Amino acid sequence: MQLGELRPDDVAWAREIADLLLSQFEDRDHGGFFFTSHDHEKLVLRNKPGYDNATASGNGSAALYLQRFGYLVGDHRYVVSAERTIAMFAPELTRIPHAFGSLVTAMTERAQPPAVVVISAPTTSEAAAAEWQSQLAGRYAPGLIAVRVGSAADALPGALVKPIASYVQAWICKGPQCLSPVSDLRSMMSSLD
Repeated sequence: MQLGELRPDDVAWAREIADLLLSQFEDRDHGGFFFTSHDHEKLVLRNKPGYDNATASGNGSAALYLQRFGYLVGDHRYVVSAERTIAMFAPELTRIPHAFGSLVTAMTERAQPPAVVVISAPTTSEAAAAEWQSQLAGRYAPGLIAVRVGSAADALPGALVKPIASYVQAWICKGPQCLSPVSDLRSMMSSLD
């Protein structure tokens, strides 16, 4: 895992994609996502495949990454959309879970949200921030979402706005709850256990 600085433009672009997915493909009545957009020509059947093939299903990927993005930026709409998708496929997931690996992963993360680590560092502490990033990269932590915010942090969504001190700090969040910031590398690593 390599962490670069999270830029407001990248978050805005990701939000545009997520919003387009919700507005053009989501089945708001029953959950899940159609394979074709709402403005597509009329079809006899608009399917919403959930099972994985050689690649992960669109519904599994949408549920997993919308959920992660929702926790990262603090926008509950994305998490709710992921929940509806998981609920729609729940009967099939319990019957043949091995066919729905990506949705099972999303369901698992729904039950236990991934940790989000937000690292803030002034430009004078780039070397220290790089060491924190290196320590995180060397740790086996599936589902861990780690981002670094810098001088443009004020332009990020509210959940990512963290004050920039004269030293490196990290906020560790699980779901919608964040711990107090830590300014010690060992404390950060032990908080992830």
